[in-house]
Amino acid sequence: MSVRTIKKKASTSVSYPLYFPDQLKNEDGVIYVRQSSPNQTRNNIHSYEMQTDKFIEHFRQMGFTGNITVIPDDEGTSGTLEIHKRPGMMRMFAMIQKRKAKWIGTVHVNRLTRDPDFVTPAHIMKTCRTYGVWIITLRMHFNFDDDYCRRVFMLEAEEAARHLEWMKLILGGGKRVASDKGYYDGRPVPWGYIVDRTDEKKKKYIIYKPHAKIVEKLFKRFFELDGNFPELLREIENDPNELFPPFEPGIDTRGFRRPCRRRGPRRQFAEGYTPSLDGIIGILTNPIYIGWWIPLDGGFIENNHPAIVEEWLFIYAHKRLSAYDLEGSRQKPERVVRNGKTQALLKKVVKGPDGYEIYATRAGRKYKDVYRHGSYAKIERVFEFAFTVELIDSIFLSKFFERLEKWEGCEDWKEDLDQEQEQKEDIKQTIKGLIAEAQEQWDHNMRLLKNAKIPKTEQMEADLASECAKLEKRIAKLKQDLEHAKEKVEPDEEIQYAIYTLLPDLIQAWPQIPFQQKLRFIGSLVRQVTLSRPAPGWAKIEIDWKRIDWDTDIAHVRLRTHGGSWTDEEKELLRNLYSTAPAMDIVRALPTRCWVAIKAMASEMEVRRTKGVASSDGYKDFYHVCYDDVVYAEEHRLVIGDKNPQWSSQRQLFRWRAHILRP
Repeated sequence: MSVRTIKKKASTSVSYPLYFPDQLKNEDGVIYVRQSSPNQTRNNIHSYEMQTDKFIEHFRQMGFTGNITVIPDDEGTSGTLEIHKRPGMMRMFAMIQKRKAKWIGTVHVNRLTRDPDFVTPAHIMKTCRTYGVWIITLRMHFNFDDDYCRRVFMLEAEEAARHLEWMKLILGGGKRVASDKGYYDGRPVPWGYIVDRTDEKKKKYIIYKPHAKIVEKLFKRFFELDGNFPELLREIENDPNELFPPFEPGIDTRGFRRPCRRRGPRRQFAEGYTPSLDGIIGILTNPIYIGWWIPLDGGFIENNHPAIVEEWLFIYAHKRLSAYDLEGSRQKPERVVRNGKTQALLKKVVKGPDGYEIYATRAGRKYKDVYRHGSYAKIERVFEFAFTVELIDSIFLSKFFERLEKWEGCEDWKEDLDQEQEQKEDIKQTIKGLIAEAQEQWDHNMRLLKNAKIPKTEQMEADLASECAKLEKRIAKLKQDLEHAKEKVEPDEEIQYAIYTLLPDLIQAWPQIPFQQKLRFIGSLVRQVTLSRPAPGWAKIEIDWKRIDWDTDIAHVRLRTHGGSWTDEEKELLRNLYSTAPAMDIVRALPTRCWVAIKAMASEMEVRRTKGVASSDGYKDFYHVCYDDVVYAEEHRLVIGDKNPQWSSQRQLFRWRAHILRP
């Protein structure tokens, strides 16, 4: 029997957009923070504060009492990235799936996604609905069990994606329109051309003859040399002049990037310029020189501007130098020759004193494996020093085994490694979810497209077909990401743990371990090995370990050396000084030569020393060692007669220098 009452019944309807149930206030949640670029992260500090401290304050004022976790891991990343490529988003999903968060706070939906295909927002919505998670923004609180909330969330996600496209159109739309028509769009101007600015609305490339002749000569000379690229580089290197002369006075150089080489400071156009090795390859593989124009959004326009070289000549060079064909597919350059692999343990971690890689190769009269280093001259790397692989690897292994024997403290790593494996599985599941979501959208669009009962205009059919094509590309890319995630790529910590569990047997079994396995073990523990030759008779080996509890180890190794060929300058100094100068002055003037070498060269040059000149005082300490070797030994407190490697750590070096400099 119903009860008649004059009391107004409580409403059971929900009033959006700012409704949420009271019990949600007692639940734990996360605040997701994101700005699109590192530059925004540095400059927009108030935006970060508003998304973190002020936002936490906002939730506390609304009465939220649970634990609030701030996730700023995706600061400086784009909202168009896939979920599995955003560590903060993956961390948030892991907390949702472990039921450690019942709500997500973010200032706007565009912080979560700007996906133009709406795959990401659909996946976020589905996951939140499955686990009963709310998304709370300043504009609306989303409960995905409610149809209205789902529709509004997707509308806001669509608005976020469209806003990004609008901004691209506003900021770069005119440039892209010009580029699509073959007009200059602001990119660096290639050598051989300048920009014709007589009509500012229709700027195009025109030939600059002094440089165009050189570009054409490069292509022809490469053909004449039968594609011998190293020989072409040697010819350029040996030419005393710069490859491209300075621009003539009055030439408009706007659009040219001022030459900046990694071996020196930025140069001015008035100095002339020789491109680097990569720069020469860039010239010989650039279709701009046959009159093609490649717009910013892709495609190409033939006969857009005057060509500098004939098409057959360009194709010849392109096939021999480029790793990609003109369609963007991988190709094997015809010039590449793959030699046998050198069995050098440090081949993946060794670098020179300038920070560039040192390559292990076979060289010398005895054709030995060596670590060979060179520095940049004009265009090529010029040889500086080489150490045998046998010498360097044996010294490294002695310290490597010493470190392994004293290694402690990895017993508790198993739990951390299990967590990393769990994160990998989460990434795979996320990618599978995105593939399923994209496939579902594709199926829906195809059903609409094929359903003859639904009237459609030509534009509607074109739009649906375009969306399906985009989704097909998206699915293909996600499947590639999934295959990559399935690949067995062991992190350093996992390999280090495996090494630790094999000790001490690993050291005894080292000769029997396969070479590739040795490289993996070394790569997991070594960040970098730096080789240098600070003095003619010394080699320096610096081992930078990846473990923070291992100091950088430095080995100083005494070398047998003859000092190399004498230069004309050295011979002139010897001719002027040897007869009458004190021996010590001669030693200092020729710091890379010992007294034995000085006497031998003087005899060869038929220069005689005047009797009565101070002789023994100057050279007795430098009879078999040069001045630079002695100075280096004194600076680093080394025993110059010790043939064994003399070790020190970075910490010991700092302590010794601090002691020397102490007042």
